[in-house]
Amino acid sequence: MTDEAMAKLNAVMREVCEGFKAPEGLTVSEWADRYVVLSTDDSAEAGRWKTSRTPYLKEVADSFTDDRVDQTVLVAGAQMGKTALQRNMLGYAIDQDPGPIMYGQPTKDLVEDFSKRRLAPFIRDNPRIRDKLGESKSRDTNNTIRRKSFPGGMLTMVGSNAPGDLASVPARYVFGDEIDRWAASAGGEGDPVKLLTARTSNFYNRKIVLVSTPTTKGASRIEKAYALGTQEEWVTECPHCKEWSQIRFANLSFNHEYIGDNGMETVLVSDINWCCPNCGCLIPEDDARRLPQKWEAKNPKAIETGVRSFWITGFYSPWKTWESVIRDFLTANRRKDIELMKVAVNTGFGELWEDKESEENAEGLLSRLEDYGAEVPDNAYVLTMGMDTQDDRMEYEIVGHGFMGESWGIEYGKIFGKPSSPEVWEKIDELLERRFLKKNGRALKISLAFIDMQGHYNQDVREQCGLRRFNRCFAIRGSNQDSDPYTDSPKQMSFKNPVTKKRGTIWYYNIGVSAGKEHIMAALAVEEPGPSYYHFPKDPKRGYDRTYFLGLLAERFEISPQGKPVWKKVYDRNEPLDCRNYANAAFEVLNISDRDMLQIMEKESSINNKKKKDQTPKKRPRMRSIENVYGKEL
Repeated sequence: MTDEAMAKLNAVMREVCEGFKAPEGLTVSEWADRYVVLSTDDSAEAGRWKTSRTPYLKEVADSFTDDRVDQTVLVAGAQMGKTALQRNMLGYAIDQDPGPIMYGQPTKDLVEDFSKRRLAPFIRDNPRIRDKLGESKSRDTNNTIRRKSFPGGMLTMVGSNAPGDLASVPARYVFGDEIDRWAASAGGEGDPVKLLTARTSNFYNRKIVLVSTPTTKGASRIEKAYALGTQEEWVTECPHCKEWSQIRFANLSFNHEYIGDNGMETVLVSDINWCCPNCGCLIPEDDARRLPQKWEAKNPKAIETGVRSFWITGFYSPWKTWESVIRDFLTANRRKDIELMKVAVNTGFGELWEDKESEENAEGLLSRLEDYGAEVPDNAYVLTMGMDTQDDRMEYEIVGHGFMGESWGIEYGKIFGKPSSPEVWEKIDELLERRFLKKNGRALKISLAFIDMQGHYNQDVREQCGLRRFNRCFAIRGSNQDSDPYTDSPKQMSFKNPVTKKRGTIWYYNIGVSAGKEHIMAALAVEEPGPSYYHFPKDPKRGYDRTYFLGLLAERFEISPQGKPVWKKVYDRNEPLDCRNYANAAFEVLNISDRDMLQIMEKESSINNKKKKDQTPKKRPRMRSIENVYGKEL
């Protein structure tokens, strides 16, 4: 063997052996303090990494090397060191304990931005990582902007809006950055966070890291992930009562003054103090920052499930003053700019935005509950049903329709069980055959039912609706495209008959859900009974409670930063909105005009009048008095 061939073989063997090199036994924070250098390209404090600069990140980082922990969750505001933390974890995995890694961002564009602006300088200025990854080369498929190979594994970076990438390869390490801003669904394949974390299922030593600033209470992914863990808060000890509390905006006292006018005021903030929620003493910012601090777990037993979760507010950032955070919020509040207020609360305070408007509107709708006097009120002449499909249940609403768009909620309910379960479909059949009574004794059946077939049980719903095509039950597929019509002509789709095992076709409908939501919100704004007004029953057994109305108001129409109209969730459970949307779409497909509705009304009115006439007892002939008969007294 020539010297050149021997040198090549030695180089290959060195690279192979590097992948089998035993870890040094360091924690992530120890590894970072020893090896990491911050670049001047993306750091305000370039130079050697010091964990002591952000002491709150130490335990978060070291949970990555804790054998008891499978998943680390961090909720924090902006400028708290979240990106640096994840880079240190990535670097540790590549250098000390290699394996396949997937790193997720909200979009592909953000992935490329992270790779170029944040990761590339980190690789360049840290020899321990640079020697293993090398430089990105356009012709090297193993080392590109979004894929980087290293001894013992590969780093793959993906966007939440690319379902093919999320479900592409198994991974031992998974990172989800800013998961509250991820796509609601990965191209119809479900929650992208679940798709990404499912990549780790084959690894006994997996590590999942989910990080985000919080968004809206009830609709925040990171809020739910945090609740499943140890629920640790970064707290401060009060020097007077010795109690530990988290510094939050609600516990700050300050003076402020607006200068200027015409909506462009400048706010001056002064005399800022932390007010201890336990004893009420006031502590200035500089003093509060020097007080003892620690992580305090509200749910410590969750460590047994392998999930450790952390929440720190923006008032602990070493790079932001309390004054700047408060000023941003007060400025947005003065201008009545809701979006800027959300940004200030989420990224500045590091706290959840509570959508008070939806709660107030839900309370307003609750006050409209009325007594129908029967299952179906007199002025409702047609019933439709909309049903939403979930993995463990079906939720439905039956709606009564009247003249000129006036409608009545009849019943909102849930059928628990998997959509593939025969018991679930037996209960659906009972709804389809049920007779709903009116006060006048007449009964109505559901004229048309629409069932959502999107989700993990697409095939099952399609098959069952195919069997019920002659029983007023059809599958639907919702579309979020703003240009799609509310309803369209039915389309055909093949399916396998679960009874005969033969292949056949079913009819299904595409529903433009955006148009339907606009119709619902416009109708809810109508405050007087009559055309387009929505009625709801008072009977608590009907299912129209506060949770229902929050779900009906769970989405809000907004314009995205890209200038596109979108429906954004402000409450997690939006099934009531979907069910009402599908029930309305079913009525739309029936194509009953106002003239047709008048004929139905007149027909029922004539039947009622005839019934009343037939049921009127005949009067007995009036008996004349004796004196009238004989004209005299006896």
